[in-house]
Amino acid sequence: MTTLTTVPDCNLDGHTIPLSVIHHLSSEAIARIIGKQQPGNRLEDSNQYTWSFKEIPLEELRCSNEDGEEPSGGWKAAYLRHKKSDDLAIAQGSPEYAGREQWNKKWCENTAIYPLYVVVEEGQYRLLDGYHRLASAFWNELPTVYAFVGRSKS
Repeated sequence: MTTLTTVPDCNLDGHTIPLSVIHHLSSEAIARIIGKQQPGNRLEDSNQYTWSFKEIPLEELRCSNEDGEEPSGGWKAAYLRHKKSDDLAIAQGSPEYAGREQWNKKWCENTAIYPLYVVVEEGQYRLLDGYHRLASAFWNELPTVYAFVGRSKS
């Protein structure tokens, strides 16, 4: 029997995390997973937040861009812009983009394999990491997604 785990990019001390235990992770463990993130032009240290693992209705993330808005034209338009950019990169010989659309489809089947990283500010979510994944969630009209949710310690 195969144990479902997070993807390698979402690891704790170099090890993927069994999905059966991900909801039991401590805030400190989640902070180690997230490390430092740079949404927009601000570098953020995950240690300034208290973290939890949560399932979030997708609609609550609609305006979670760093400016508190949706991307220009909405998340579905953002998905199409990324797809167009990926297709161009592939055509120009960049193989690392070749599997992203298939990977996003796999992620949409179980978003816990690589939770979004979001923080709560003034009662609203703000995305730290997962822009492409969130665009895919809107494109595929998922009802909910999994996220590591941070709340400021101060």
